[in-house]
Amino acid sequence: MYIARYYEQKVQTLYEHLYNVAGICKEYGKNIGLYYTAMLAGILHDMGKYSEDFQNYIKKAKNKETYSEEKVDHGVYGGKYLFEKFSDAKGPKQISRDIICEVITYHHGGLPDNVNYNDKNPMIERFKKISDEQMKEVCDRYFYENKCVDINYIFEKSSKEIDKIYFKMNERSFEIGLVIKTLYSILVDADRLDSYLFTLEDKPDIEFDSEKIFDKYAKVFEDKILNLSQSECLCERTKELNKYRNLISQKCKDFSKAPTGIYTLTVPTGGGKTFASLRFALNHGKKRIFYIMPYTTIVEQNAQAVREILDCEDDVLEYHSNIVESKKIGDYELISERFDYPIVFTTMVQFLNSFFAKGNSNIRRLHNFDNSVIIFDEIQTLPIKCMSIFYKTLVYLKNVMNTTSILCTATQPDFSFIQERLNITLDGEIIDSVDYIYQNLERMNVLDKTQEKMTCEDLSNFAVDIKENISSLLIVMNTVSSANKVYDFIKEKIDSKTEIILLTSRLCPAHRKVIIEEIKKKLKQGENIICVSTQLIEAGVDISFSSVIRSLSGLDSIAQAAGRGNRNAENEKGNVYIVNVIEENISMLKEIEIGQNHTQDLLWYFSKNSKKYDNSLLSPKSIKSYYEFYFSDNEINKNMDYIIDDSEKTILNLLKNNKARISNYSGIYPLCFMQQFVKAADYFQVIDSLTHSVIVEWDEQSKKHIGILLSNENLSEKNKALKELQRSTVNIYDNLYKKLLEENAFIPCENENINILKQKYYNKERGITLEGKNKLEMY
Repeated sequence: MYIARYYEQKVQTLYEHLYNVAGICKEYGKNIGLYYTAMLAGILHDMGKYSEDFQNYIKKAKNKETYSEEKVDHGVYGGKYLFEKFSDAKGPKQISRDIICEVITYHHGGLPDNVNYNDKNPMIERFKKISDEQMKEVCDRYFYENKCVDINYIFEKSSKEIDKIYFKMNERSFEIGLVIKTLYSILVDADRLDSYLFTLEDKPDIEFDSEKIFDKYAKVFEDKILNLSQSECLCERTKELNKYRNLISQKCKDFSKAPTGIYTLTVPTGGGKTFASLRFALNHGKKRIFYIMPYTTIVEQNAQAVREILDCEDDVLEYHSNIVESKKIGDYELISERFDYPIVFTTMVQFLNSFFAKGNSNIRRLHNFDNSVIIFDEIQTLPIKCMSIFYKTLVYLKNVMNTTSILCTATQPDFSFIQERLNITLDGEIIDSVDYIYQNLERMNVLDKTQEKMTCEDLSNFAVDIKENISSLLIVMNTVSSANKVYDFIKEKIDSKTEIILLTSRLCPAHRKVIIEEIKKKLKQGENIICVSTQLIEAGVDISFSSVIRSLSGLDSIAQAAGRGNRNAENEKGNVYIVNVIEENISMLKEIEIGQNHTQDLLWYFSKNSKKYDNSLLSPKSIKSYYEFYFSDNEINKNMDYIIDDSEKTILNLLKNNKARISNYSGIYPLCFMQQFVKAADYFQVIDSLTHSVIVEWDEQSKKHIGILLSNENLSEKNKALKELQRSTVNIYDNLYKKLLEENAFIPCENENINILKQKYYNKERGITLEGKNKLEMY
């Protein structure tokens, strides 16, 4: 009997583990057309555990003996066996061989750079370390126990699968890397899942019948829609608004019969796109529904809204950097690393990390995006540097993984340019009457006040004058520094009947959420209020002010700010004022600066011929024209492929087959792909990390958890406390961090990577500040 692992007094045989993993792999793989390919990876992945070295290692580990040997490289055996057995493979067989060999060989360490700095192939170099005698020993033992495994038959079938997939690809040089990652995801998840389930006495039910679940929720949703349509509404304007929301929702339901594709859903702010897209997804006949959002606050808000309308607590997973929310299983790893739920809410960061970031915990989720509907909310917030790899990935998801993507926003980017630039094809717009709906849902006038350049004090005077005739006003600035200045000036000028609130990224997420809920309550009660905020309030925050002032930025941001005004048609029409604040320093915020320039281009053309833009700066024609300016900007265009400071120039290039990369390789290059997976992952970050995470004490709960971190509690309790404190963490740029270090503002902690701010440096109004100075550098 050969051993795979021990757990307490239980023993899992190697035979049992291999067949379990192969069984899970083939079930995952069949959804993508990789049934035999995944099975072969599963049945061979731990072949090396038959070695005498590994069997000695695992027995010593069970007995907790003290020994100095390093862990045995068991992954290399299955890869080497397959590579040598089919050494003369050509065409689809070579592709199949190379993919499976790489996935097996690296299933514990992460996918490699296929050419290293010595111009060698790391996998081939690993193969060379295994002697013929070692291989013979392992193969003899493996096939003695696994007599029924017909490797030739499975490999032949696998090659045919790969051949079919190869011809589905749009850009093979890039997408072959995604096939490797998909198979890797399948194997890693199957391997870890079987290992985890082996430790349990009672196996959890991790399967679900998506057709049954979504049919049930579709009926619940239709009943809710019917009840809402029959409910009485005193406000005629809200009735009219709901009429168009229902029209949008119905169009989404009707469109759900469309084939798998990449579609846009262009809906004005407040048009109900969250529920409309949900209606599409419930009726589209896929296995899972993903909502991908730009910010954690929107994840939390929309996840709760969907739970309430569908009454579906048990079938929703909410996963982001701050928290994992699930009502089903308590095991953190099983929940967060698998995404194996009917409905999943997560962030764009987590989505892109699944494909491009370091770590097996990220890539483990990738295969579960198959046969799904993925709803990307506020798609205009996608970082420019990620555009190429993002849209090319969507094409792969459609063609290979049978997944539909919905790109939702009120400010849809210019996809004609993107399609031509990236050589991709999108499949159309869900709403066939976008212009008509925008005209009838317009609830805000946009007024250009940029001709008069303002200081922060000028803006405060302007705001106070506007506030005299309305109950509530939102002011959105581009930087924390300018928001603070405007806030201070208004505090000096405003009457005591009006409450003024500051909302910036210097407040921790949990604190911001409390403040936003308080603002909503005050607005509902008709109280006098001015909120000065940065752009964090723009995307997806369901809130409604009488009027809005927006510091000059890209038109997409202005339109999103407008969506925070008169959201539910409380008034006939509100106003959005675009202002030009000369004191705002945005030199480090290049995309905002470029957006400003091209908004000014549009404002000039609009002033000359507003009819061309349907007399509205929020019309689809205005937004399209703005994006034509924006995407034609050389600074934007050249950054779409994710530029890196390296001779290879871009992450996109690292993830493609580039023959120049092997120009110095001695002899015939042995594989059919050359991707640099490690190098690309080392560079990849959705959000630039020139920031430091700082834990703050802002309420009794955060105080309690900080106390645990600083106590003598065990590591498990400290990890729980750290997880809870993610909601009480603020990311700050290096300049402020260094100033806080100079002030000795951090509490010493045994883990030097954890920054805990002294309480006096966290202000209940402003968030993180410098004690006694209120100097807040630009965020």
